[in-house]
Amino acid sequence: MKEHLITRRQFLKLTGKGLAAAVFAGSLAQVSLPKAAAENEIISVNSLVKGPKEMRVVFLERLSDKKSDAFYITCTDENGMELYLVDGGLATGKCMMELNNLRKEILKKAGLESENKNKNYKLDVHLLISHFHSDHVRELSNGLISHKYMRMLSAYYPAPTVLDQSGVYDNSKNSDIDDRAGVLSTLNRCWPDAEQHEIGFGDTYIVDTNIGELKLFASDMDWGTPENAKYTEEVYYPTDLAARRSDMPVAVVNCNCLWMRFAFAGHSVLFTGDTMKKKTDVHDEPLDRFIAYYGGEALKSDIIKYPHHGLSRNPAARPIKDHLITDHDMACCILTGHKAGKSAGAALDNAGVKWYDIDSGSVVYTLTEDGISKIS
Repeated sequence: MKEHLITRRQFLKLTGKGLAAAVFAGSLAQVSLPKAAAENEIISVNSLVKGPKEMRVVFLERLSDKKSDAFYITCTDENGMELYLVDGGLATGKCMMELNNLRKEILKKAGLESENKNKNYKLDVHLLISHFHSDHVRELSNGLISHKYMRMLSAYYPAPTVLDQSGVYDNSKNSDIDDRAGVLSTLNRCWPDAEQHEIGFGDTYIVDTNIGELKLFASDMDWGTPENAKYTEEVYYPTDLAARRSDMPVAVVNCNCLWMRFAFAGHSVLFTGDTMKKKTDVHDEPLDRFIAYYGGEALKSDIIKYPHHGLSRNPAARPIKDHLITDHDMACCILTGHKAGKSAGAALDNAGVKWYDIDSGSVVYTLTEDGISKIS
């Protein structure tokens, strides 16, 4: 294998445009560049990104006015870069486009722009799935997992929801039946060697990363079992039987979300999926139970993805302020629902919590040993 070395000055002179360039900026002093990959030999482009330890968190803007959650995190050190994709969003092509642009930017800055169309140069991806609703995972099964320029190394996801099959609920809306099956069947077909980890109810799981810590938290219980479903019915749909039949499967899958907490150099980012909180006068809803079960100190973070998209019907601002968010001067919530700033934003303002939404563009943070920085 022939190696080419570039200096940091040469590296920084290779300019890039757009989000991918912003995400990639600051990576590394010296890069060892492999020659073109031999036939059937996969070269990870992640290995081309080497430098000081840095965690970069990207909350992706949507391409439409529909709710869509897709985020990714890059963890860089002297040995290379690890990439964690949280969910993936609707099948709009946004997430796939951004990851493909990131791959192109890496190749360009490594002097390998001619290899853009060489499928042997793969972007390696670890999948983190909060739950299997289409606005979180449809992009995965609709082309991202099978993308010729990407390789899936692993996947982490919550246990499936149990629901009464007697016809009490409209189980066609239980996304664990279709979207879960679609994502996992695509993963098994395209990347049968990828590690898969199903996190059971009440369990935590620490992912071995190159820098910092990634800890996964599962719901303390399955909200779809008969006893727990009865609670959900009484709190959310006490009289509306039609809504109960239609909305219960959706609500239950939301309640069973997997949470993810990235921590590095004393700072942290928390992804909460769509865990439910709908009533200000009820204090044992799924969000409340999640916090009580694991404890605020275990979950407390500087940057928090607001649960359930940040809709007005979700009064999560107060428990976030009281239990989850730090008092760091950069601490904030990220709202991902369409026009969420007009609803949840006001509640967060009242609670004294800074926030940003992704309606006007992607939001990007870096965590380094020097602190937290917002770069977009």
